[in-house]
Amino acid sequence: MINNLIRIGNFTSSEIVALTKSGKGQTFGQAALTYISECNMERRLMRSLTTESNARPLIWGKFMESRAFEMLGTEYTLTSKSTKIHPEFNFWSGSADGTTYDSVYDIKCPLTLKSFCEFADCKD
Repeated sequence: MINNLIRIGNFTSSEIVALTKSGKGQTFGQAALTYISECNMERRLMRSLTTESNARPLIWGKFMESRAFEMLGTEYTLTSKSTKIHPEFNFWSGSADGTTYDSVYDIKCPLTLKSFCEFADCKD
């Protein structure tokens, strides 16, 4: 279960893409409506709906995040355990993987070759 209280019931940067999908003749698509519904459920429960904290992709991502960070220069800071609330929208929170003196970065560690290709293909 997610123990980070700031993330519970709030839109997060890692899941915000769900809100960008529009539906046929609707303002929001099904992915957005599902995400909004789940956030509302978390607010009512005052806890996360997610109970898996040791799923294989999560373990892989945490391991590779630290490995990738070790390969960066000393000007980089790892901040993924710190969650911030958006200064204008208190229902939007996020955890950047890290920062430098003038930027924010996110480390991606795809678990499968297919997910790697899907991620790499969107970079073009």
